[in-house]
Formats: sequence, structure tokens, C-alpha cells
Amino acid sequence: MKKPERFGGEIDILFDDTIPIELKIRRGRKGPLNLAEIDDAFPPAGQAAAYASVSRVGIVAILDLPDTDAPLGNLESCATVVERRFPEDSPYPTCIVIISFRCHHPKPSATH
Repeated sequence: MKKPERFGGEIDILFDDTIPIELKIRRGRKGPLNLAEIDDAFPPAGQAAAYASVSRVGIVAILDLPDTDAPLGNLESCATVVERRFPEDSPYPTCIVIISFRCHHPKPSATH
């Protein structure tokens, strides 16, 4: 369900009117996104956390299109969970599940 703007921004999908899903496309980068390097400062996680005030669960789905032919990873390397406290003095954290879908996107001139 597409929802109107709240919290100074607009979430992409609001599932069951409680679980925010933020959609991102990452392209034009030399290497693939390394989810092991993502921490609670990751901006899309903060945006999803702002909308997850009721459910305390949010999802960020990333379509990763790196320029290089990086090997595809296993399922364990495709997802991670970060915790945000929104507001910062909240006694309970909000968990944001970040899922990265890595795809190969060769340039037309690079194909044989």
C-alpha cells in the first residue's frame, strides 16, 4: 500500500499498514555492496526505522547492480539485521532487515 508522506519523507511500501519496506537500487559502483560493513548509520535503515514506530520491524530491499562481475554469494551473505533506536532514548530497539539482491548487469557493448 502506498502511503502519504509522514516523518519528513515517504516510505515506498507500507505492508499491512504497519511494516515499512524501503526499496533501493544501487548501480554504477565498481564492487558489490558488502552487507558485513553496514551498521546502524546506514541511511535507508534510518528511514525505515522512522516508519516502524508501531511494529518495530522494517525492511530495506536493495537491488545491487555492480559494474564488475563479482561472484554471487550465498543466502547468508544476502541479508543482515541492524538495530536503530528511534527515538534515541527508546527502551526497545527497532530491527531493520536489509536484504541485497545482487544481479549482473553487463553493458551491451561488453557482451559477445
